[in-house]
Amino acid sequence: MQLTLRAALQAILISALSTPTNVNAETPFYNPEYPSHFVSVPVVDRGVIAAANFAANTHTVIMVDVVTARQQIVAGKNYALCLRIKDKKMDAHPRLVMTKIYKPSGKPYQIKSWTRVNNCTSDE
Repeated sequence: MQLTLRAALQAILISALSTPTNVNAETPFYNPEYPSHFVSVPVVDRGVIAAANFAANTHTVIMVDVVTARQQIVAGKNYALCLRIKDKKMDAHPRLVMTKIYKPSGKPYQIKSWTRVNNCTSDE
């Protein structure tokens, strides 16, 4: 029993000592429980919908739907979304945009990019 506990404590210590310490503005903190890269998330995720609505409202367009959604957890969340949108005119044709939105913990959304695209292929 003591040997197993000792091995577990050694593993925890080694893990703690091997955690990267190169923190910068692009990675406000490092937490090994969360991926440091974008991962696909459901387009119906509450955070995705909120970020998409914020982006559409900021650009004064109508969001038709979220086509693809990816998320990165940092000190808050980054969203990379492909949205089908329309201008507010009745006869407007839908078009696609790729947008990146940052939601800092406890603070308002921030749009980092908004680009019209022909398709929703990933750039990362």
